[in-house]
Amino acid sequence: MKGWANYYSTVVSSDAYKSQDNLIYIKPITWAKRRHPNKSAGWVVKKYWQTIEGANWVFATRAEGKNPNNDLSY
Repeated sequence: MKGWANYYSTVVSSDAYKSQDNLIYIKPITWAKRRHPNKSAGWVVKKYWQTIEGANWVFATRAEGKNPNNDLSY
């Protein structure tokens, strides 16, 4: 049984991380939709999710008068 558990340990951790990754996405999108009930999903995504230094789908807001690609103050 020990060999079986070691063999499948990566599958179990992969499933756990997928679940956490899903929650990390669902919580902010739910919050953003609740915060802006009269806006479309596309508008909400454009407002809060950005590409910063090559990383896609970064949950961040733009600092006043600054480009988020040059400033990592999110």
